[in-house]
Amino acid sequence: MSKTREHEDCLRELAQGLLQFQFMEEGLRIYLERAYRLVRHKMLGGLTVRLSETGLNGKTMKQLLAEFKKFNGNDGLIQEISQLIGTRND
Repeated sequence: MSKTREHEDCLRELAQGLLQFQFMEEGLRIYLERAYRLVRHKMLGGLTVRLSETGLNGKTMKQLLAEFKKFNGNDGLIQEISQLIGTRND
């Protein structure tokens, strides 16, 4: 295999990995958007809820995970995502 081919394959794999991390990050945003809407809907007229989807787009994956922990009790999933954040950042 030529070095050019190896380089192209490496870039393709890197791009695929980054795409999968982006997909996971967007999934966290979607989950949180729906959780926020549900809380606001359930509290309608009872309590003022200041959860807003508008700030989610600027949050890092680590910040999204911290917010996710408030709504999801799947500790195994949270730990896996936390470990992946370090891998992604490397």
